[in-house]
Amino acid sequence: MWLDVLKEMKKTCKKTSQQIANETGQPKSTIDKLFSGNTREPRLTLVMSVVHCMGFSLDELSNNKINSFFLNEHEQRIIKAYRKKVEMQDAIDILLGIEKEPEKEKKRA
Repeated sequence: MWLDVLKEMKKTCKKTSQQIANETGQPKSTIDKLFSGNTREPRLTLVMSVVHCMGFSLDELSNNKINSFFLNEHEQRIIKAYRKKVEMQDAIDILLGIEKEPEKEKKRA
């Protein structure tokens, strides 16, 4: 269930409901209702802002159970950090010997 995954994301990011409320601009009572399951059909914008605030994506909200089955917590944190930092992506790609595809030249009219 997505709510269980959302709660796990909160646990992983180690943010309080108050911190999430402050960062998303939502009232703490709204955040508390969301995490307690008292919001029957939460707005997508609310869920998205909360998930992003915690350092995750909506895709991870729906796929986190699969990811946590295959990856340990440390590996998951590395992947999340990799996705957030372009500089880290470049450094890791160099370390692994991965060459970036050259950008396609834009056609001139």
